[in-house]
Parts: sequence; C-alpha cells; structure tokens
Amino acid sequence: MSSAEPPPRLTIQLPVVPRAPATRSPPVASAAAAALASVVGTALWSGSAAQAMTAALGVVCAILALWGIDGLVGSPSRARRERRRFDDDMRATATTLHDLHRRERAELRSRFPGSAAVARAARARTDATSGALTTRASSAGPQLVLGRGEVASAVVPLPIRAPEASEGRDGRGGVDVEAEAARARLSAAASVLDDAPLCVEARGLVGVVGPVPLARAAASGYLLQARRSRADRLEVMYAADLDAVSGADVIIEIALDASAEVTRRAGRPCRVPVDLDYVSVLDVVDRRPA
Repeated sequence: MSSAEPPPRLTIQLPVVPRAPATRSPPVASAAAAALASVVGTALWSGSAAQAMTAALGVVCAILALWGIDGLVGSPSRARRERRRFDDDMRATATTLHDLHRRERAELRSRFPGSAAVARAARARTDATSGALTTRASSAGPQLVLGRGEVASAVVPLPIRAPEASEGRDGRGGVDVEAEAARARLSAAASVLDDAPLCVEARGLVGVVGPVPLARAAASGYLLQARRSRADRLEVMYAADLDAVSGADVIIEIALDASAEVTRRAGRPCRVPVDLDYVSVLDVVDRRPA
C-alpha cells in the first residue's frame, strides 16, 4: 500500500555506539609498572636486597593507588565523554532525519495529490467539471491515493558496526546497551515515513464501507481523482454493509469515529490504518452497488 514512485534514495549516517568503559589496565598503571622495574633494578644494582624489597613494596602500593584512582575517575570520565558525543550525534542525526522525511513527504504529496488536494485544485478552476485537471502521471499508470498513512521511506541509514569493546581482566567487553537501543530506534524510525500518500493502481473495483455520509464523501473523492487522472478502468462503490462490496479489489472500512483501514487488497489480508479525505459530492457522479 505505498506509492509506486518514491523519490531517489537518501542516506543518513547513524552515530557509532560508544564502548562500555573498559576494565583493562589503564596507561597510568603501565607507567607505574615501568617505574617499579626501574626502581627495583637500581636497588639490586646497589647490592642491598632490603632496599630493593622496600622500594618494590612502595612502588606496588603506588601502582595500586594510581590504578584505583584512574579506575574510579578516568574510565567513567572517558565513558561520559563518549556518551555525550554520542548523544550530540544522535540529536544531529534526528534533525537530519526529520528534514529528509519532510522533503520526501512533500515530494510524494506533489506527485500523488489526494482527494482533498484534487478537489481544491478543481474548485480553483473555472472548468472544474471539464476533466482537464490531471494528477502527475506515474510510469506504472494512474494512481489512486486512498489517503495518508505510513509507507516505506526512501531514507536508508548507513549500516555502521559498533566498535568492539576493549577486553578487560575478565576477557569480556561490550557496548553501551542503552545507546545501542537508542540507535536501533532511530534506525527503525528512518525506514518509515508517516502521513504520506497511500497509493494503489487506479484500476479495478474499490469499495468504501461505513456510515453512508462518510462512505459517500470518501468515495466521491476517489471518483474525483479518477476523473482528473482519466483512470477509466477504476470503479468505486460505497455502502453501509461490507457484504455489498465483498468482491472489490480494495476495501476501505470506515468506523463511526471516521477513522479507517484498508482491509483487503487483491484478496490478500491487509489492515493498514489510513487517514481519509472527505470531499463534497456535488461534482461527482454517485454510484452505489446494485
């Protein structure tokens, strides 16, 4: 249930998920270990084993103290910096995604105007009943805009693997689980365009079922589209009872609150929410099922 000619594919780059704080020995510990070797070597060269043991014990204590301080302060601080950069990148990416979706939605609405847009254009013309106004053509033939809803977006997030985390003393690493979940949500949002034209090929029989005033107004909009695009292979019926249009290729079911769903397409199950345009019936030939 999507438009036949989406705009060219657009891409965005998702931020890299920050690594979890590594537990590997920090650089300060490595430097202290080198200092230990130097001090012990010097003490042994002087020939005093007691001095060597005392020096070694002092440096070991220093290593442990520095390692603990760096573990308490250094790693969490690095993790916070990485997460702040990631959050900034996520906000920038979300802004870019919003702009790309806005442009894509505008392009689709321009290519595939719905019933309300066609009716407004018709009322603005002095020859509104002449059939001269046409929707933009599709290479797949005239398209019928059922309404607006969610369609597959042309935006493609570039796949970026999260960097492998540094191995710690336990041999394990990982990524920031919360950040990975946020990145997955943004990736999913990138693939869906909401409030976009839901189109089908303008041929066959379309049945609109629901409260008669609403069903008639929606069907009138479809017939208006068909006339303007010269879709002579399209028929539209409306009825209060589903059985009356059971043989239709596309069925639109309208609820009492005016919400609607596309419930069938060419015999295949399909329940897609759709926002309908309800237009005036004055310029449309009325047709009900026999």
